[in-house]
Amino acid sequence: MRIKEINRELTKLGFVEGIPMIMIGLSVSTKITEGGNPAFEFLENEFIVNGMLTISAPVVLWCVIRTIKLALEKKKLEKSANL
Repeated sequence: MRIKEINRELTKLGFVEGIPMIMIGLSVSTKITEGGNPAFEFLENEFIVNGMLTISAPVVLWCVIRTIKLALEKKKLEKSANL
């Protein structure tokens, strides 16, 4: 039963992590591209780009840490069920 809960939570984390990952991708792409046109007009403002990185990085970090903890718990449960 707990393994199903873990799988559901891992799926939710995948969805939660999606938007911040897109924000990071757009921000890094904009920072790397010098003198080019950014993908969206609002990315021309460096304050917005830095803000996107500042907001999205901790969310992604939290998702990664939570995913690792859940994966370890799932592995432990599966191992104990096989014994």
